[in-house]
Amino acid sequence: MEIRDQRGKKMLVTILIGFLILSLLVAWSVVRMRVDAGLPAWGYREGGPTGTPTPIPTNTPGPTPTAHPGGSEAGPSSIQIPTASAP
Repeated sequence: MEIRDQRGKKMLVTILIGFLILSLLVAWSVVRMRVDAGLPAWGYREGGPTGTPTPIPTNTPGPTPTAHPGGSEAGPSSIQIPTASAP
């Protein structure tokens, strides 16, 4: 039983070390992307967070199209419908 316990402990330590290394690599890549984009490595830009909220643009509906009696306002179509010819 003692050998199994040692294997389990070694496996757990190996998994934890791997997780730590993976976490460091992800954190390093995030820092590099932020620096390459011109942002500070972490935190806010100069001056910190703003005290006033930034307005979010909203979609305002435009005029609603209405149906006209008697069909559309456009004139007759210039599309010609082909007629069937006898063979």
